[in-house]
This record gives sequence, C-alpha cells and structure tokens, in this order.
Amino acid sequence: MSLDLEGIYAQQINLYEELDIKIESSPQDVPLALIKKQYRKMALMYHPDKQPDNSSAIHKFHMLSLATHILTDESSRAAYDKWLERRIDNDEQRNELINQLNERESRAQKKGRTHFAKDITHIQEYGSTLRKMKHFKIPYGDWKTLNLSQTTQKSSPEPHKYYDSSTLRIEVQNVESPGDLADKHILMEFLRQIFGVESLHDLYYSSRNDFANSESIVSYVVFERPRESQLVFKRWTANRDLSSWGPILDVSPWIPIKYYKNFTKQVDLAPEIAALVNNNTVIID
Repeated sequence: MSLDLEGIYAQQINLYEELDIKIESSPQDVPLALIKKQYRKMALMYHPDKQPDNSSAIHKFHMLSLATHILTDESSRAAYDKWLERRIDNDEQRNELINQLNERESRAQKKGRTHFAKDITHIQEYGSTLRKMKHFKIPYGDWKTLNLSQTTQKSSPEPHKYYDSSTLRIEVQNVESPGDLADKHILMEFLRQIFGVESLHDLYYSSRNDFANSESIVSYVVFERPRESQLVFKRWTANRDLSSWGPILDVSPWIPIKYYKNFTKQVDLAPEIAALVNNNTVIID
C-alpha cells in the first residue's frame, strides 16, 4: 500500500481519529503500542469479511489500514505528525476566530438598535462563510484577511471569450452537509485548490441536482483559460484514482468528446464564414 502522505494532507485527514485515538497534548506522545492495539480492535469490527456488502465498513477498514501503515512507519509518522501539529494550531486559531465572531453577533444583537442591523448582517455572513470553509477543510491561509465582498457579494463574471472549451463538468460526492455544496463561492474555492489553479472564472449547477437526496452533485466549472481546463482533464484521465482528487467522482468536458470523434480531417471554412470569424467586412450583394 502506498503511503500517500500528499493525499492525506490534501484531504486534511486526522489518522489518529480514524483509529479512535484522542491526542491529549502532542501526536508524538501517542505510544506505538496503542496504535497497534486500536488497529487490531477496530479491524475486527470493520473487516470486509464480516460486512462484505457494507461500503462504509469497507472504506473504514481501508482507512484503518492506511492510518496504521503510516503511523507505524518511523519516517512517515514523523512527517505526518509535523503536519498534523500545524493543522491543530491552525484549527485553534480558526475556532478562536469563530468564537470571537459569535461574541460579536451576540453583542450586536443585544444592543438591538436599528443602525446596527447592517453590521449584524455583515458579521453573520462573515461567520457563516468561515464555518463553511472549516467544513470543507480549506487551509487556514488567508482567513484573517478574508474579504466578504469577494466571497458572498461577487457580481456576475465578465463574458468568457472561450466559454465552451474552458468548461468542465464536475461530479462531486454529496458530503455530510448538503447546504454547503450549494454555496457557489465555497465550492469554487474548494475546487480551485484541488485543481491547483490561481482562480476560476465561474461555476454553475446542473438543474437536476437534489442537494438533500442525491448521492452526488454536478457543477460546471469555467476556467480562466482553455489550457487550464485541458490540463485538469488530462490529469484526470491519466490517473483518476489519486486520493488528491478528494470527493470528485468524475471530470469531463462540457461538450462531450463523442461529438468530435468523426472529425478526422481538416475542412476549409466557406469564405463568408471565414470572414465572420476573422471579423472582416462582409459584402452583401
């Protein structure tokens, strides 16, 4: 089994929690014997032989095995523990920031004055955005300088010159909190980080989505440039099993490739169409 630490980091997975181990002070203080003991105990509960038709149990058994492989390998555990300590520190900063926002909401509401209404709304929207970012496990990064006007009040993007060729259809597993997937800006930031691009031009949803009941949600992501969408699609087709893809189930072009499969030779455009494409003056008889 590959010790895919990069995939673990990307998905923000706490391997100790997978083994039901509570960290009291530092992950380095957790005894190796306890890790092995917890694996033996939980592996008996979730072994596929006991629940062959339970996909959740099979996934849990896989995570138990992965956690144990990493945490019983000296070099892998050292690297992972160092990353986890940074994440715990960041989580503490996030929680402190959210607690401060909750206190501000409470104080503003107690004052109950009309001219505070706008401030209350602003604080609540900001807090809601932070909570959703925490749910999606977006790294702490620029939380302290988060611009609410950019995340919740962004106007419609400018028209895209290469809209069709820059758009990919993305199917994402419907996670624990369906309402968060419906937040366009949170989902855009989540996908932007997975795709490793500087920014995304736009995102919109399939009209068939059922956030409350569907196992997956479909969105259409518009990249800034066709080249970016092509690179992401090539990465997906080359290796769609990488754990770094997170909850993404499928990536495909907005216009299905099958529509172009019979285009085997170059065809010259009619002169009048070529003139339109080149923005030349068209003479009408």
